[in-house]
Amino acid sequence: MTAPKPQQSNQEPLLHTKLETNIEKPANLFRWLAAIFYDSLLAAAVILFISGAYVGLSQLAFGQVPSSPLTLQLTLFPCILASTFLFYATFWRYKGRTLGLQTWRLKLVSQNQTPITWRQCLIRFIIAWLSFIPAGLGFWWTLFHPNKLSWQDIASNTRLIDIRV
Repeated sequence: MTAPKPQQSNQEPLLHTKLETNIEKPANLFRWLAAIFYDSLLAAAVILFISGAYVGLSQLAFGQVPSSPLTLQLTLFPCILASTFLFYATFWRYKGRTLGLQTWRLKLVSQNQTPITWRQCLIRFIIAWLSFIPAGLGFWWTLFHPNKLSWQDIASNTRLIDIRV
């Protein structure tokens, strides 16, 4: 008597198939939005710090703070954008979790189980901001996607998982 042959799996990439529920549970949208709110408070503190440093350095270097909206857009806005990106990307890259994600026991992982790259962080950051424009549709997308993926998850080849025991 011979043992039955194991069936070969013809599974498609993770973006198109259901997640194994016993391996990794996708993040709940409510918990994710709560983490975003928590992180936005921390990001606001970073933005206030950068703005204060900008004013102080401008005062020191030029004797005044630029008052032209164009000058502020060309100098302060890129500093704020870069510092906000570094805030999120550093947490994503080295821990997979911002402080908000840690609080709500969520974790950002790469679809292919490799460490998250700076490129994935940049794509995720840009698409996340773009997802807010059409009334947050990129986030609400998780309610309809079979794997509960958002636009930034799909674009950056990452996903948020629930790590509660």
